[in-house]
Amino acid sequence: ESLGDAAPANQREVVDKIIEHLSVHAAVEEQAFYPLAGRDPDATDEVLEGLEEHHVLKWTLAELEELAPTHERFAPKMRVLIDFLVGALQSQAQ
Repeated sequence: ESLGDAAPANQREVVDKIIEHLSVHAAVEEQAFYPLAGRDPDATDEVLEGLEEHHVLKWTLAELEELAPTHERFAPKMRVLIDFLVGALQSQAQ
């Protein structure tokens, strides 16, 4: 839930795993799911929205990859990422 109490090395390890897994997830969706879903004219808006969400996700992951866990923007950026993911999961569940 919170990385704030963990040592910076442990924070880096956890965030690197998050980056790895989310990057794989996004790539699979972009290469397999979205092209198939995009064939349905009724799904065009959802596919385009998903691609934009992935763009924001990849941008945030790239920034996190470059930040040290001790950087003042590291924890806030992680909180924003978590909020973004929770929102995406909730919208997919609807």
